[in-house]
Amino acid sequence: MDEAPVIVGQGDMTATAPVTSDQNLAGRARCPRCGYDLRGAIGTWADQCPLVGTCTECGLQFDWVEVLHPEKFEPQWCVEFARGRLGVLTGAIKTLGRSLWPWRFFSSLKMSHTVRPRRLALYLVFLLLIPGIAYVAEQTTVAVRVRYELIGQNRSITSVNHSYFAAIIEAVFKPTSSNSSGSYAVGAAVMPYPPPNGLHEAFEIVPIGGPRPYMNAFVLSIEPTLAAWSLGVVISLLLPVGFVLLPISRRRAKVRWIHVGRVIAYGFIIPSLLASAFFVCGVIAYLRLEWRDNAMIMAIWMNFLLPAPLLIIWWAAATKRYLRMPHAWPVSILLALIALLILVVMMVLLTRLMR
Repeated sequence: MDEAPVIVGQGDMTATAPVTSDQNLAGRARCPRCGYDLRGAIGTWADQCPLVGTCTECGLQFDWVEVLHPEKFEPQWCVEFARGRLGVLTGAIKTLGRSLWPWRFFSSLKMSHTVRPRRLALYLVFLLLIPGIAYVAEQTTVAVRVRYELIGQNRSITSVNHSYFAAIIEAVFKPTSSNSSGSYAVGAAVMPYPPPNGLHEAFEIVPIGGPRPYMNAFVLSIEPTLAAWSLGVVISLLLPVGFVLLPISRRRAKVRWIHVGRVIAYGFIIPSLLASAFFVCGVIAYLRLEWRDNAMIMAIWMNFLLPAPLLIIWWAAATKRYLRMPHAWPVSILLALIALLILVVMMVLLTRLMR
């Protein structure tokens, strides 16, 4: 076939305009969902072609123009299709904003849009930077607060040999270190400056009024929140594994794993934002002492209670609007239950191995 008609317009109408040769269509004429070769359907066209096609392999309905010319419909707001280095950054920000509403997000992003793994990897790095920035803010807050109250509020301290900048650098880049390069003087005695791993405890005893009768709320929240993060990330990775255990649904839809991987990558916004929320609550705890216990309690509950419901919503939207599979909510809930079951089995086996 030397020429094939191009599709123009919308609906069930047909059109008759010349387009590229069959050889150029070879790499494009594939079903967006299952990858089935559609050149056989194109070969049946004579003077006219339908605007809407149906894959005979998986039953997906699609617009032919989106299959043959997907680049004309690529969402420029998406990080995968943004142009230029600055465009990638702005695209990552726009992608983050749109993914806060997954139904709209997966209505704009379609399987016919070519998956770009390198851009997805860059976006994952961007998502990791968000809790990283929140961590820097929290460590900076406690370092500045301790430094300010050591020199400005404690009258028994005559001098401090440690700048704000040095205190922040140590807190951010050496949070577990038990040594500090600074010192402070109390009369004639020279005392070592609180080390980075002791800043949170120092915060308890430095402010006017003496030691408080309870432990630091942020420090007490770290271990349970780390456990919550681990569970959230594991569930994020295990949830799509349920597709393997749902052979009938997946076999009917014939969803390619590349599309599942795209949903997983963008879905990491959930653990990223929840991790960021923990550090933001830490900032609040160090700025407003009267809120610190409530802020950290809220951070713990958010990280334990929200991951599973948010992931169910995310996968329901992706299943319905992006993967175009029926029964989105039951499938999403079933995937979550399978993931939790796998997680329980893994924990039981791990406990037995440790014994």
